[in-house]
Amino acid sequence: YESFIYVKKENRPYFKLTAFGQEGSFDFLDNENIIFNANRKPKEGEFGSKFYKININGGEADVYLEFPINVVYVKKLNNGDFICLADNNPLFENKKLLKDKKLISKYQAYMKDNADYEEFNEVPFYYNGSGFTRGHKMSLYYYKTETKELEELTSIKYHIFEFEINEEENTIFFTANTDKGFISLSSNNVYALDLNTRKIEKIIDHKNITCEGIIAYKNGFYFGGCHNETGLNTDPDFYYYDNNKKKYDKICDFGLAPW
Repeated sequence: YESFIYVKKENRPYFKLTAFGQEGSFDFLDNENIIFNANRKPKEGEFGSKFYKININGGEADVYLEFPINVVYVKKLNNGDFICLADNNPLFENKKLLKDKKLISKYQAYMKDNADYEEFNEVPFYYNGSGFTRGHKMSLYYYKTETKELEELTSIKYHIFEFEINEEENTIFFTANTDKGFISLSSNNVYALDLNTRKIEKIIDHKNITCEGIIAYKNGFYFGGCHNETGLNTDPDFYYYDNNKKKYDKICDFGLAPW
């Protein structure tokens, strides 16, 4: 399917900002410019992903960021660096594969020789239109703009669904699943990653409350949570987690939480 980015300004009709049809998630760089990921005419055998920059008033999109792995979403920090959510593919556990042309050729030959079967050791697995995804985990990375270095923040142990950054930009909150084999859709915990120490702490256990849709605010976050009395993720209430107090409080009661 095709995907475009549109702009709607106050008291003006909306208009299509991009035209290629492969545009994905976007974020604001400033009040006038956004960055977005898109798979624009990749070369055969090319790995990685690209993010483009474009002015919201229109114009040509220019390549702004390039990554050696499949990055699906980025958030810019005030210091100019980025926090990235990316596919931690077990096929690329040897990160040298992303830079060594001989290893890339060897990998492509292996995939071609074994193209007539697929091995599944984890469920659920998904077909995304170009192949099956299984055993893949979404991980967090720190991208240092000046040196173009990409640091892995979370190991393949965590399969991350979403993340937010606190106001002081020293903590990342993220929801993640750590199951192996059968992946339960109701076992996402919430973690806090200290950007100064790189330590990860579980702050909300799914056994106490399931959490979806986190939105950072000051040194904490709002989230929709429920205790699954009547079914999985039904009648969620609205909560705020305060990272200073290490506790959450209900804001909106009896299934009135917006999603």
